[in-house]
Amino acid sequence: MIEKIKEHWLVTLVIICAAVVAATWAVAKQTRIEPLELENTRLQQRIEEIQSDQHVSEASAVLARTSLSAGQTSATTDGACTIGLEQVRADTAYITLVAGTKPLSRFRMIAGENLQTSVPGAWYYFFVLDVRDGVATVSGHRIGEPTGL
Repeated sequence: MIEKIKEHWLVTLVIICAAVVAATWAVAKQTRIEPLELENTRLQQRIEEIQSDQHVSEASAVLARTSLSAGQTSATTDGACTIGLEQVRADTAYITLVAGTKPLSRFRMIAGENLQTSVPGAWYYFFVLDVRDGVATVSGHRIGEPTGL
């Protein structure tokens, strides 16, 4: 057996390398890819739950699904908030939000996350639906009166 390995050392080395690559891929898939896919599925379901909630209807949509590139902004239909995309890095969007006359900080967000803020008289939820190829897709909803403010 050892003599056959010595005779065909190159074939043996290729087989060992292929096995190592396959094992590495399997481990990476289990530890990195599958948890990310599960988290993505969970976040997509959460977005659907929030959007289908009785408080979030199409009537409350103040920012339709909008794609923004770096440097672009979009205002809500009622003019109370403006959301802007500063930049996109990989799957991360850097968003700025101005609520009423109150400029808010820069937010680092990935697809599936939401941002909530209030202006006198209402809560606003902004959803980052997708981030890819330098473009972030966002939407916004106005939800009733803020409580405890």
